[in-house]
Amino acid sequence: DGEVLVAGGENSSGALQSAELFDPATGTFSTTGSMNVPRISQTAILLQDGQVLMEGGPPFTLPGGSAELYNPASGTFTNTGSASFPHYGPLAGLLPDGRVVSVCNISDPGVPRCGAELYNPASGTWSDGGQADPSAEGGFSLTMLENSEVLISGGADQFGSDANRRIVLQSGATLFDPTTGNVTFTGSMTIPRDGHSL
Repeated sequence: DGEVLVAGGENSSGALQSAELFDPATGTFSTTGSMNVPRISQTAILLQDGQVLMEGGPPFTLPGGSAELYNPASGTFTNTGSASFPHYGPLAGLLPDGRVVSVCNISDPGVPRCGAELYNPASGTWSDGGQADPSAEGGFSLTMLENSEVLISGGADQFGSDANRRIVLQSGATLFDPTTGNVTFTGSMTIPRDGHSL
């Protein structure tokens, strides 16, 4: 209906599970139902049926792999199937067949890298999407291409302890096919980029 769902995040009180709606016609915000758990740096994907998949966030604030659905008709969140591993700051996109591909955008060296998972709204379940294998461990960007492939580009790797940490920016890019799990390397950007947008 054109409204915007705003959910989660954090403030001086800590992680939030509240949500609200912005109505561009009136320029006003109103409260709606709250998520089942507080979430920070999660991703939200509008599904083909009008519901919103809310998944991921830092693993130290969430049950592993938890996800939920927002129903705009009822203004409520309900739990759905959990991913097989926590999605830390995930990037996600909607496939033409209605499934969602989610890739962890990890920026914490203490969190193990993980591949892609596919969410099927029809069954409410997740499945292995293959190793998306971005060129970097975090800070990369993801965008869906018209042929259903996923372009993952740039980012940064971190090495060493906090006292001696060094960050190496990446310019490489990969194409990930979520239907086969195959990854191919494609051309590199002309300069390394971290935290960029597509």
